[in-house]
Amino acid sequence: MRIAPAVSAGQDSTSDRYWKGGFIYYNPGDPALMVPKRLGVGYTINFGRPVTWVLLVGILLLPVILPLILRSSGRH
Repeated sequence: MRIAPAVSAGQDSTSDRYWKGGFIYYNPGDPALMVPKRLGVGYTINFGRPVTWVLLVGILLLPVILPLILRSSGRH
C-alpha cells in the first residue's frame, strides 16, 4: 500500500478535478491507494484503483460470509 508522498510534507498533491462531490477521490493515474482527506483528519481511498474496489467488496462481504463459515464449522 502506498500513501501519497505529500502527506509527510503536509501538502495537498491532489487536483480538484479528481475529487467527486468534494470527498470521493477518483484518479486512475495516481498509484497511491490512500490520499489525505480534503476535509477533516485522516485519509480516503483512491476509487480509481481497481484494488480499492476489490478491498471494498471484501469488506462488505465479510459480515455475510463470516457467520456462514462460523455456522458451518459449529456443526460436527
